[in-house]
Amino acid sequence: VMYWAAKKIEGKSNPTVSEAYDNYSNGGIIKSNSEGKTKLHFNQGSGYEKHGKGYISRHVHYRYILEDSAFMSKIYTVYY
Repeated sequence: VMYWAAKKIEGKSNPTVSEAYDNYSNGGIIKSNSEGKTKLHFNQGSGYEKHGKGYISRHVHYRYILEDSAFMSKIYTVYY
């Protein structure tokens, strides 16, 4: 499972998308069990302001890296 989340930007209530994701260092890759379940380890980030869509609450994105394949699943999003 590959996952990524926005960072928490101290002192800024509505960071932009690029400020919040910065260099995508708040995420990683972890192996899931045979049922596709795992525990993601990331720092709780902040939401961000997205042009034309307003404020987006904090969340994490993930996708499955399909075993024995060069393909990945669709992107899933969980708000927390």
